[in-house]
Amino acid sequence: MEGCWNLPSIMIIALRIYLSQENKRRDKLAEANRVASNGVVETVDSDGGKVARIVDNSQFDLGEFDVAFWIRIFGLEL
Repeated sequence: MEGCWNLPSIMIIALRIYLSQENKRRDKLAEANRVASNGVVETVDSDGGKVARIVDNSQFDLGEFDVAFWIRIFGLEL
């Protein structure tokens, strides 16, 4: 029964570590100018074939809702 109480805490810590590393990786790519201004979204049409569309990356931007935003809310240190 104690495992049920500890599991959410462990999952939250693991997710925080993963997202922190992902943000650092993304920031390094941006510093090296390896981030394109557009991306490709693949969808499946009614016939089952894949259709690729080029879209602007700003459509994927979550603005200030990145991990640092949530860490500031909860007062955590990186």
